[in-house]
Amino acid sequence: MGQLTPVEAEGIFKEFGLMAPSKSSLDRLPKKISQRWEKNRLTLDETLQSAFEIPEAAKTCAISLDGVLITTLYTPVIASDSRWAEACCGTVSFLMHRVT
Repeated sequence: MGQLTPVEAEGIFKEFGLMAPSKSSLDRLPKKISQRWEKNRLTLDETLQSAFEIPEAAKTCAISLDGVLITTLYTPVIASDSRWAEACCGTVSFLMHRVT
């Protein structure tokens, strides 16, 4: 979603046939993530920054987030009565560039 519109992303998913999220879902996802992050941004930033050291030789940082919908049983912990919830994983990578 960082480089495509929801309509373009929906077309890519249809073309490859792996998943079929709608353009409206693709539009809502980054907005929902942003709302949750911004609500607690300072605390989350501090937690992330204290979790690791940036290698001295690092020249580039790449941050990735991926998620998938999984079936769930309804519990009061989940904020809606949906039978689906998102499981996600984030990765922070530091790249060292070699001079040749």
